[in-house]
Amino acid sequence: MAYAVSFLTDEDFDQPIMSGLLLRHPSLDVVRVIDRLGIGASDPDVLTLAANESRLLLTHDISTMQRFAAERITHCLPMAGLLEVPRGLTRKQVIDDLELIATCSLPGEYENRILFLPLV
Repeated sequence: MAYAVSFLTDEDFDQPIMSGLLLRHPSLDVVRVIDRLGIGASDPDVLTLAANESRLLLTHDISTMQRFAAERITHCLPMAGLLEVPRGLTRKQVIDDLELIATCSLPGEYENRILFLPLV
């Protein structure tokens, strides 16, 4: 199956969530920030990586990442999309929502958008 969306997981993103999603969709394109930028990358650097690779960024960092994403949009810099995932959601709920995004999205659908889970 071909997917219209690729994901980038922020450094602190819950890896069991991605493991669960990859069990359902093994060919899904997911990259971890720490594999590309190492530990401690700044939020602006993470957003730049996501933009350069056209990846929807998944983060639990609701306190700062949203501000940097909004600044990119304001300054007309590429922004592939930001998906804020609150920690209070169950893993199953997050996996279900990410599966919906992965399987039902159109190319470029999340560009310059800041989204929040849960979807409903």
